[in-house]
Amino acid sequence: MLTDFRFGYFRYNVNVLPGGFGTTPAKDAGIPGLNVDNFYTTGMPYFAVRWPGNALFAFGYALGADSEGHCNCPLTESEHQYQFVNNWTKIQSNHEIKFGADIRHAYNLRVPSDAHRAGQLEFHNDITSGPGGVGGAGLAGYLLGLTSSFGRYVSVSTNAYETQPRLFFYARDSWRITPKLTLNYGLRWEIYVPEAAAGTGQGGWVDLATGEVRVAGQNGVDLRGNTSTNFKHLAPRIGIAYQMNPRTVIRMGYGRSYDIGVFGSIFGHAITQNLPVLANQSINPGTFNTAFTLAQGPPSFNPATGLGGSLATSNCNPITDPTGVQSNGTFVPDKAQCVGANGRPLLPDNVGGKIRPFNGRIPTVDAWNLTVQRQVTKTISATLGYVGNKGTHTFIGDNPAYNPNSPTVVHYFPGCQFLAGSATTPDPATCPNGALPQNLRKPFYTKFGWTQGNDYFGNDADSKYNSLQATVEKRFASGLSFQSSYTFQHANNYDNNGYFNIDKKIGYGPSQDYRNHVFILTEVYQLPVGKGKKWGGNLSRAADLLIGGWTINSATNFSSGLPFTPGLSSCNPSIDNGPCRPDVAGSVKDGTRSGSPTAAGYWFQTTGGVTLSAAGQAAGPWAQPALDSFGNVGRNTFRGPKLFNTDMSLFKDFSITERAKAQFQVQAFNVFNHVNFDLPSNCVDCGNGGSINNIAFGTTQRALTFGLKLSF
Repeated sequence: MLTDFRFGYFRYNVNVLPGGFGTTPAKDAGIPGLNVDNFYTTGMPYFAVRWPGNALFAFGYALGADSEGHCNCPLTESEHQYQFVNNWTKIQSNHEIKFGADIRHAYNLRVPSDAHRAGQLEFHNDITSGPGGVGGAGLAGYLLGLTSSFGRYVSVSTNAYETQPRLFFYARDSWRITPKLTLNYGLRWEIYVPEAAAGTGQGGWVDLATGEVRVAGQNGVDLRGNTSTNFKHLAPRIGIAYQMNPRTVIRMGYGRSYDIGVFGSIFGHAITQNLPVLANQSINPGTFNTAFTLAQGPPSFNPATGLGGSLATSNCNPITDPTGVQSNGTFVPDKAQCVGANGRPLLPDNVGGKIRPFNGRIPTVDAWNLTVQRQVTKTISATLGYVGNKGTHTFIGDNPAYNPNSPTVVHYFPGCQFLAGSATTPDPATCPNGALPQNLRKPFYTKFGWTQGNDYFGNDADSKYNSLQATVEKRFASGLSFQSSYTFQHANNYDNNGYFNIDKKIGYGPSQDYRNHVFILTEVYQLPVGKGKKWGGNLSRAADLLIGGWTINSATNFSSGLPFTPGLSSCNPSIDNGPCRPDVAGSVKDGTRSGSPTAAGYWFQTTGGVTLSAAGQAAGPWAQPALDSFGNVGRNTFRGPKLFNTDMSLFKDFSITERAKAQFQVQAFNVFNHVNFDLPSNCVDCGNGGSINNIAFGTTQRALTFGLKLSF
């Protein structure tokens, strides 16, 4: 019996400040409520101004794909983890048995600015659109000072941290049943104890079932938010290797794995980013409505008092406190605090929450494979295999969270508003045929009065991957080695299109980052010419310097195109949420695919420049969907250009002395100068629809580099 012990510890700290730190440009420009202190809220707020066609003009700092600043700052983070590992090994007869434990304790302190603390202001086209949602420009709203939506992080606490124990136990056996058959099997037990807040009032958990906030240490809530520990995370694994004959081996295996996730999916970034520690202030009045004017500025908010307790800090709204609605339609709370079914305070409106299920659900991957390997010659082997996996309780695509309060499109009508002075009654003049304003179509508005978006780390999506993989490999011999592989694959998952909470099937389809067919060939070939080689072994030193010692290397990738989804310039005539896709109303033909790729319609047929601005309007093979419906074109059902690229290098080795050597290098990237096009503009009714305006990510036109390496 053998054993080993290991102890590990790591720690890292992050401190980031934004550009313009210490300045107050919004305050200096006369916009109140943005630069409100001398540290966290200094610097330029983020302004996102939309143009027709959804183009963006932006400036300032924010974290997100549309931001020019790309800065989660100010940011203070400190994380560390202790780890203790003990393994035991016993060899008995034809068994090798191992078992052990891995015990970890994680700590995380994070004071973030995921939403810029000086504020993120957006100006959408609909804020100035005409009847039926036609026209409009966010720039006009910006010039008028009409903000469409607003968000920011607000907190005063800088010491609220989380801790989490993680316990892993395993046992496995490698059993050599016969000289030709080996079986590996084992079981791993993973226990993730729910994270704990640092103390009373230092964390909050939002309960979607009741709308309440469970505050650590208050109202019967423990420091883990009354979250249950799941003891059912068992990960079996099995592998079989069978040698059919001296040249052929069959291997198969299955294994389950769990993932601790990122960005708050099971640890950190959630309970200390909820009330009463931190507030994600979010003002989204809905399509065609104004959050506030720049002259007014946003309302102030203090997360420490955000759950109510006095009339001045009440967490109530017109839905949770209807008696506070005055005769003129304004709302004045008459309750100091609104509570839910368990007597705990409700999450107020306009404050986004970080939400998790209370059952300890963990992302899971089941993977399996079956391969046959055959030795063809002494140096060449071939492998054919099937590889697949299934993700369960996973993210939505690459997103750990989604908004559970996104509105349904059922009963949407462009321009539909509430009756003046009401928060529950549609205006019949703007909402015909039973249409509803956006807030009434949000799942949690009529329950708890929430108009804001929330981040739900649900771990409730799934994914699938299946592939046929073939490889031929030649080990280095006689100066030559190569490896060629072909993969035929298919991968499906969900995307976070704003409608997962209503109907997740709308976002299901091929993953956006894979190619169906991938062929790769790499080789290294030392030319058999020169001293010690097959030919020219008796060359003179001068001749050997000229023609001996050359090596050719290459890598070729020939793959099918990436998927993409056709879209529209605007879906406001049909929907106000979810994926903006057209209807296919006819046969969609390939584009010209000749001449300039920047020309409209190069890759696929479009509407010919006709804007589909009314529900049901058609042009060419495309149509704007009917009111309250999505386009019938599936997600990622179209394919972009193929990829062909060969990189090649030529090396020449020189022997200067017995101890000194040199190597001259010439490297050619994309040696054949093949243009690999990027995906086309997917907008079917835009002036540039179907055009290609860039080369594929990670590719280049032919580039040559020269180098000289000396070794001694």
